[in-house]
Amino acid sequence: MKSLSVKNHLLLKYAFIATGVYILYFMIMKLAGLAHIPELRFVNYFLYFFVTYYALYDLVKIKKVGLEYLEGMAFTFILGAISFLTFALFVLGYSLFSPFFLEIVGREMQSAQQLGIFAPALVVSAEGFGISSVVSLCMMQYFQAFSSRRQLFLFHGKRNFEAEENKERMTTTGRFAQDHY
Repeated sequence: MKSLSVKNHLLLKYAFIATGVYILYFMIMKLAGLAHIPELRFVNYFLYFFVTYYALYDLVKIKKVGLEYLEGMAFTFILGAISFLTFALFVLGYSLFSPFFLEIVGREMQSAQQLGIFAPALVVSAEGFGISSVVSLCMMQYFQAFSSRRQLFLFHGKRNFEAEENKERMTTTGRFAQDHY
């Protein structure tokens, strides 16, 4: 149960860090006069990639929480979903006071007129969910390649690795249906 609270704490911590980084990046682009270029929003995805890497690194290497593949994918996807939803709330709030996002989204998306003031927030959320699924897959491929089992195999070789697997198999004998037939 403690690992669940550690995961949730880190999830929210890094989601809000990511949101802060997106907002900071937007403010820098706004001050530099480059915010009107919509393609620069893709830098947010690279920023999310790096925040996700450090979140997983903190969880796996520093906090020593074991993650299965799908559990790690869910962790990174939810991290991205929360971060982009909170950024969408910022975009929605910003759109209430400035038509900046409405103008940008109106140029890029024909249906923005029907969505009204919610169009920029919906675009940010949809793009964020999409990139979250891609980044979660990439991160778990990376962390799977450098997992402790893989490192043991690379460091100790095949013979020692098979001996460890056989020892582990002997302790779990009879747990699966296929072991009884």
